[in-house]
Amino acid sequence: MIKKILITEQQFTIISNYLFENDYDEGFGFYDNQTKMRYEPENNKHSNTNLKRGDGSFNPVETTLPKSGVKVINIYELNKSLVTRALKHGLNQDFEKIEMDPSMNEFNNKTYLYIYHLLKNRNIDYIVSPESSSKFNENVLQQIHKRFGNTPGIKLLPNFLSKTVESIIINKDYAKNVVGLTDDEIYSLIQKVEKWKRDDQRKDILRQIEELKKEVSEYKTNRGRGRVSNDIKNKSQDIVRLQYQANQLRAGDRGPDPLKGRNGLGNWQIKGVEDRERRSLENIFSIAKPYQEMMYKLRGKDVICWDDNYSSGATLDDACLALQKMGVGSLLAMTLGTMDITTYAPSQRRR
Repeated sequence: MIKKILITEQQFTIISNYLFENDYDEGFGFYDNQTKMRYEPENNKHSNTNLKRGDGSFNPVETTLPKSGVKVINIYELNKSLVTRALKHGLNQDFEKIEMDPSMNEFNNKTYLYIYHLLKNRNIDYIVSPESSSKFNENVLQQIHKRFGNTPGIKLLPNFLSKTVESIIINKDYAKNVVGLTDDEIYSLIQKVEKWKRDDQRKDILRQIEELKKEVSEYKTNRGRGRVSNDIKNKSQDIVRLQYQANQLRAGDRGPDPLKGRNGLGNWQIKGVEDRERRSLENIFSIAKPYQEMMYKLRGKDVICWDDNYSSGATLDDACLALQKMGVGSLLAMTLGTMDITTYAPSQRRR
């Protein structure tokens, strides 16, 4: 069976109007101290969502990922993190909730019709997305399924790839010869990655400690008189042993403990380093546990990898490398839009 996105006659009429009759720049407006967001045709102050060339032809932003060689189609030029944070998380730059004006429905409807236009002539077996810090990717895939319900056979796999610390490596040759990191910078990145892995190990140990403490506490609450069972004694000893291991993994580390506070273990993530370092990392993604048993089904298949935005391309490139290692057939990457490279280094990140 040839698997392509199908749409109704009514949807085709609407997309024709959008693509070939509108000739204005389009973007967004933010109001009331950036607590309200509105879709504004004829305003490209914050983004350019007009996809037409001067001759009226369709013009998404296309690029090629440097390591995987995969082509990326970016629907819009989003330009600013203000826009992507609002679309992905519903928050402004001060992490306050943003109210979406009803006009945003027009933007959403247009976006899904653009997705159809970009993919209509491609054979597609799977549309997958990597793990994200928001529900945005998952929501996009759900809307594709909802809006193009007549499409047979295409399977949608949100959060198909998950970030894992233990498998991360540094491509030293790429870091030095392509990215331009010095030996000292590469050594510093090696130290960061090793710390991420220690923190990840410590995270698992602390989780075990919490589970054991809960069991011991429940036993003490519910037991009557008499001796404490050997099982509970052993678990209490395990708590002491595991706590010692956790302390050893933390020994010598300076600064705030990344496992404490509202963000939990966040500093290991790829967004915790500046762009040149990010592009030097590989093996960030692996197949998420819910999908591991069906991994073989994607071998030789036609796959679309959807992600929310494209800045440096480092994250999306690594996701595509993971899919290629699985042996997928044709592979195309697609995002909502390009944006300026964002500084995520903890010392420069807005709180």
